[in-house]
Amino acid sequence: MRAVLEVMQFEIRYQLRSPFFLGALLMYALVHFLAITGTGIHIDISNQVAINSTYAILQIELVLFIFGILPILAFVTTAITRDYEFETASLLFVTPVSSQNFVLGRFLGALIPAILIGLAGLLGSMIGTFMPWLDQTRIVTFSLLPWTYIFLVVILPGTLVLCAIFFSIAALTRSFALTYGAAMAFFVAVLTLMTLQGLSGYTHFEPGLYLQSAFVHNGIYFCMLCIPAVVIQAISSNKWLGMLLTLGVYIALLCLPAMGFDHMLYNFSIRAAYSDMNGFGYFIKPVFSQIGYWGAFCVLLLIVGHLLYPRCYYFSLRERLRDAGTRLGGEVRIAACLAAIAFITIGGWIFYNTNILNEYSFQTSPCPTSRDLVQALRAGAGPEYQQLITDLFERIVLYDLQVDAAGVREIAGEYEVTVEVTAKQFEDDGHGKETGEPLDSWFDVAVFPETDEPLERVTPLYLEKHRLHSGKQTLTVRTSKKPGIVALDPFHKRIERSAGNNSRTIDLLHHLRNRPG
Repeated sequence: MRAVLEVMQFEIRYQLRSPFFLGALLMYALVHFLAITGTGIHIDISNQVAINSTYAILQIELVLFIFGILPILAFVTTAITRDYEFETASLLFVTPVSSQNFVLGRFLGALIPAILIGLAGLLGSMIGTFMPWLDQTRIVTFSLLPWTYIFLVVILPGTLVLCAIFFSIAALTRSFALTYGAAMAFFVAVLTLMTLQGLSGYTHFEPGLYLQSAFVHNGIYFCMLCIPAVVIQAISSNKWLGMLLTLGVYIALLCLPAMGFDHMLYNFSIRAAYSDMNGFGYFIKPVFSQIGYWGAFCVLLLIVGHLLYPRCYYFSLRERLRDAGTRLGGEVRIAACLAAIAFITIGGWIFYNTNILNEYSFQTSPCPTSRDLVQALRAGAGPEYQQLITDLFERIVLYDLQVDAAGVREIAGEYEVTVEVTAKQFEDDGHGKETGEPLDSWFDVAVFPETDEPLERVTPLYLEKHRLHSGKQTLTVRTSKKPGIVALDPFHKRIERSAGNNSRTIDLLHHLRNRPG
C-alpha cells in the first residue's frame, strides 16, 4: 500500500504542476459559471424551475460533462504512456515496485486531478448562483444538498468510469492516438440510440434527410471545425496546450451568438435549421454560401498552419517566420490567392444580401416573449380581430361546433348545400371548470368531395369563413362539383371539445328528396 501511495503522490504532484491542469481547471469552472448565469452560454431550462435547484444543476452538469472528457484523456493517457514516450520505462521495471502497485498508483494519481476538474465546474456553478443580476425570484435558499447529490451521483461515478475505460485503453495500446479514437467511438455509440428507437417501435426514419443533414449541412461544418484544431496544434509548443486552446476556441464560438455577435460573416457556423413543417425552408440557399465562405477561410488557415509548422526542434516565432518564407512557393501562393479571392467575394455577397438588401438585426437580452407576439398581432390586426386574439392567446376558450344535418340540391348546374349547425363557446378557468358564454366569431366552413381520406389531406371544393353565433343556425353554400362532406373548422384552428362532430356526410336520401321536379 505504501508503494501505491508513493506512486500516486508523485503522479498527483506531476499533474498539479502542469499548466494544462491549471488552464483546464479555470476554463471548466468558467464554462459552468457562464452556463448557470446564462452569460454567453444558454442551456434550455424551464423558467418555472429555480436556477439553483437540483434539476437545473443536474441539467447543466449533464450537458457540460462532455467537456470534462478532454482533461480525463490528458491525465490518464499521460499517466500510463509518459514513461514510454520519454523512454524511461525500462528504469521503472528494475525498481522494487510491482506492476500492480505501479499501475494502481498511476491510475489514482490521474483520477484525483480529473475529480478536481469536476469539482471546479461544480464550484463555478455554485458561485454563479450568487450573482446579483440573476432573477432573484428563481433563486431558492442555498443548500449543500443538491450540490452534494450531483457530485456523488454524476461527477464522481462518471469520472471514475471514464478514467477506468480510457486508462485501460491507454495501458493496452500505449498510444494516445488510439485512446483518443476510443473517446471518439464513445460519442459514436450515442448513434446506436437510433437503433434502439427502431426496436422500440419507432419506424418513421428518413435516411435521405439524415444523409443530407450529416454530409451537407452538419458534416461539412464538423469537418471545418477540425481544421482550426489541426492548425492550433501545428503552431502550439505542446499538444496539451494545443488541446486547451482548441477547447477555448470552441467555447468562444458557442458564446459569440449569446453576446450579440451572430452575423455569419464572423460567427464560424453553418445555419441549417430543420423543422417537420417547413423542412430546411429558406435556410437551404444561404447554407451553400456559408460553406463556400468558411471553406475558403479554412483553406487560408491550413496554409498558415503549413507555413508555421515547425520541422525541427525550435518553437520561436522568429524561426518559424523565417522558414515560412522559404515554404511560400508558387503553388502555395496561388492557393492562398484563390482562397482569399473566394473568401472576400463570397463575404461581400453575404454582406450585400444581409445588410444592404435587407436590414440585419440581432435581439439581445431581454429576448422577445409571447406577450410581444400578441402586441405585434394586435397592432397589425383590425378591430374585428381583437377579441379573437384575446381568445386565442390570453384565455382558455373551447368550442363545440356540431353539424346536425346537411342536404344538397342541384340548381342551374351547381350544388346548393344547406347545413344545420349548433355552435357553443366555453371558457375554462384552468382547473377544469367550464363556463358557457356567448359565441360571435368567424370559422372556416368547408365542403369536400366524397372521400375516405382524412380531410386534412383533401382539397376542399369550397372553403370560406362564416360568422357563427351561439345556438342553432343554418348555412347555405354553393359548389360547382358534387359535394360529399361538409365540415366546420376542418383544419382544427380552434380548440374544440369534441372534434368528431364537426363534420358530416351529406345524406343521399335528403339529396334526392330535395332535387327539383
